[in-house]
Amino acid sequence: QLVGLHACRHATDGGSLRADCGTLVVPEDRADPRSRLIALPVTRIRARSAPHRAPLFRLEGGPGISNMGFSHADRFAEHRDVVLVGYRGVDGSTRLDCPEVRDALRGSRDLLADATAKAYTSAFRRCARRLRDDGVALAGYSLPQRADDLEAARRALGYGRVDLLSESAGTRTAMVFAWRHPSSVARSVMLGANPPGRFVWDPRDTDALLGRYGRLCAADARCRERTPDLVAALRDTRERLPERWGPLAIKAGNARLAAFYGLAEATSAGGPLSGPLTVDAWQAARHGDASGLWLSSLLADLVLPRAFVWGDVAAVGRADAAAARRHFAA
Repeated sequence: QLVGLHACRHATDGGSLRADCGTLVVPEDRADPRSRLIALPVTRIRARSAPHRAPLFRLEGGPGISNMGFSHADRFAEHRDVVLVGYRGVDGSTRLDCPEVRDALRGSRDLLADATAKAYTSAFRRCARRLRDDGVALAGYSLPQRADDLEAARRALGYGRVDLLSESAGTRTAMVFAWRHPSSVARSVMLGANPPGRFVWDPRDTDALLGRYGRLCAADARCRERTPDLVAALRDTRERLPERWGPLAIKAGNARLAAFYGLAEATSAGGPLSGPLTVDAWQAARHGDASGLWLSSLLADLVLPRAFVWGDVAAVGRADAAAARRHFAA
């Protein structure tokens, strides 16, 4: 049920757009006939001219990130409505916050240390117990139920078939929605598609990415002159990672984790381009300037603990539990 629909505005890169805002009321766990109800925000950004294209449902990545911000909506709203439906567990009346996990990460000596893994594993368990004790039905926070929220919103808004625009972890929601409600989808565009099993990162993908940077460097005269073999140079730096930049400590695991995220490729629209900056920081460290590694180590400590709604990270990540067991058993 969609209630309280009222006129509102949605901020975009191209200015504020006319919209409708309301609340979608759905069961917390559709498998339980006695389930309590939860509320999710819904924003319908109105087409700027007479709509003649299928409405667009936008699905943000993550997990653990809100689905209610879309600054590029103005690029799509000329002849179609753009719809944002809050993610259960992140947006709306029940939020799977885990301060236990946040505190475990904040207190870490190194984010990739074994002690840190044990600390945040224990923190996730404590968080789950607390949420259950507070009456949260954790079984309801799954991708199928999230997909059914989209279907409920589609029906409540009176739409026929809709287009989906998803990225990263949001593409998994798009897949599940298409599997469960195939007649509701006109087209689905996925950016950085994440099929089942791929919440577990494969080291071979990172190696392939490094190989691409290496080939780009070899094809550039200035880069090639500085570093004949970029991949070998990066691996050498990893093995001899500096412990300090002057008086300031560098946490090796933090620097490696920041590089993992930083090396992800993007377009210029996502600037600054973190991939080249990451390569430059590691190259500079190899030549005696570890300032970039220190900064990335510090940013990992400052940003990661509060970057996500950690309960949603766990709930969505559980979809790939079997894949994770196979990966770590191999």
